[in-house]
Amino acid sequence: MTRATGKNRAFTLVELLVVISIIALLMSILVSALGKARELSRGIVCRAHMKDAHSALASYMAAWNGWFAGPNTSGLFLSKNNPPGPLNISPTYPVQNMDWISPTMGRDLALPENGYERLVAILNSKLRCPSNSQKYDYVYTGSNISVESWLQSHHLTADTIRYSSYSAALGFHVYEDAAAYEDPMAVQIPKNYRPKISLIGNPAEKVYIMDGARYVNPGEGSSFNCFGYQDDGGNFMLYGPSVSLGGDPFYYLAQEVVLPGRTDLRKASRRSDIFQKYAFRHDQCINAAFFDGHCEKISWRDSLKTSYYFPKGTKVKKAIWTADPHDKDGQILP
Repeated sequence: MTRATGKNRAFTLVELLVVISIIALLMSILVSALGKARELSRGIVCRAHMKDAHSALASYMAAWNGWFAGPNTSGLFLSKNNPPGPLNISPTYPVQNMDWISPTMGRDLALPENGYERLVAILNSKLRCPSNSQKYDYVYTGSNISVESWLQSHHLTADTIRYSSYSAALGFHVYEDAAAYEDPMAVQIPKNYRPKISLIGNPAEKVYIMDGARYVNPGEGSSFNCFGYQDDGGNFMLYGPSVSLGGDPFYYLAQEVVLPGRTDLRKASRRSDIFQKYAFRHDQCINAAFFDGHCEKISWRDSLKTSYYFPKGTKVKKAIWTADPHDKDGQILP
């Protein structure tokens, strides 16, 4: 029997399996590298959106002597009068009292004058994190007939409205004698505070906007709120990861960290199915833009810093209700 020559010798089964295994390994490495590169690119785009939002805020503050858009400035009429839904005034008029996007970016984003259309356009606009693939699961109208009728007439359902990407830090927009927003209980805003850049403290250490938005319920998904007045952030504001209210995308993370008997940070990080989709979208990190204009990618552990989200002089009333492990009762935030 003659031996096969090198010219016509076929692969053995073992050799073929080795080649296939090497190709599969190389493909897995390539796919992983491509995935990381894609996410890196998405994170850069996300922070670019935040930079644009800060540039718009800077223009707004220059025009309004350092005040920034929010429920007690641009949205004050809506806070006081609690209308049933967005008003048809101009692209720069807030669709809700917590809306900071319309007053600062309404013309840049070419938002429509119709209030409801503007509200939907904001959430479906280019001001969107490319890593945010969520849509709202249901629309909450507060049993308001006019809102429900408008939605029906425009064939709008939750799956046509994209989940909001960014929220402003609510702690910089409220104060003691302002409209009655839900008290975060953990902290007390200084009595002399007003939503003005000169009163927040060091702008490089204070978060203007961040990834994530209300209202998230792990049992029911996320809801889109249509009515004009919101008392705890609505679609546009949050207290932040350190002092989370029910409905915040950080809330269940904070519960894992803070409550007695549930302080295992590794356990908290495994709750990524709850908080990663809605806020910590960038490798379990959050993007944030600060009042000085710089943007950072912050790990979920570092994002728990209470002073990021409240003005200078804020007092920690009950440290047990904050997720920042360095907080103590009675301390004054820098």
